[in-house]
Amino acid sequence: MKKEQNLTGILFSIPSLIILITFYIFPLMKTILYSFSFTDAKGQIVEFAGIENFYELFTDSTFHESILVTLKFSLITVLFSMIISLFLAIICNEKLKGIKLFRIIFSSSMG
Repeated sequence: MKKEQNLTGILFSIPSLIILITFYIFPLMKTILYSFSFTDAKGQIVEFAGIENFYELFTDSTFHESILVTLKFSLITVLFSMIISLFLAIICNEKLKGIKLFRIIFSSSMG
């Protein structure tokens, strides 16, 4: 009985493992390989680059600028969405005329 349960568990795990390997592990390994290589226009590996690609990336001023812009954008977006969310939550908690309709409309988009 115990062996049957183990076999059943393994059989049920196989589709998840296939999906995990196909859509996560394989692309991750391919990305790591490409990051240490030079490629041609078709995406074929031409030669091994080592850490030269990373050195070039981290010494590029455009990369530093883009990181700062991304951080600013993320900070502003998160703060803005949190303020709006807090405001809407406070409105939902108030006892106002027509608040039931507002709650229905507001919460219907959460599904």
